[in-house]
Amino acid sequence: MLEGKEFHFAEEKRALRRKTLSGGRREPIEASWNRLSVASTRLGLYGIIDEIAKTNNGLIVVENKWMKAPKKPHPGHIYQTAAYAMLAEEILGKPVRKIMIKYARDNKFFEIPVTDEIRKHVQWTVTRIKSIIENEKMPKIKATRKCRNCGFNKICRYT
Repeated sequence: MLEGKEFHFAEEKRALRRKTLSGGRREPIEASWNRLSVASTRLGLYGIIDEIAKTNNGLIVVENKWMKAPKKPHPGHIYQTAAYAMLAEEILGKPVRKIMIKYARDNKFFEIPVTDEIRKHVQWTVTRIKSIIENEKMPKIKATRKCRNCGFNKICRYT
């Protein structure tokens, strides 16, 4: 977790100097915001967005992950970044059509369009979390191999 924090700090400094969006095509950036704290009572979400880049093609939310790149992005990473995109839209008043997930250890990027289906899943997830909190009933969870590498492993009652 400490390595991840150090990476995010260094990435924030690099983003200030960056003139193009990361990835293969090197799309020029007109403006960018880094480590933007956002909150929405309407969406029931808050967070800190790693980077928002304004390009000729609109806003792109970039989420940096300090891990090796999987073959395809983890669904949780997609929905987290999409939630940030929804927050950015509300705060900045402009649509986000794409998100980018950067896996830093391999310098690999995934660009994903923000579809209505993804937006609906984010909203469903928020509703589900609120229901769990309000009803004070935890869902049944089955421990998996992934639990061993989870940052909450030592405090989670399911491992």
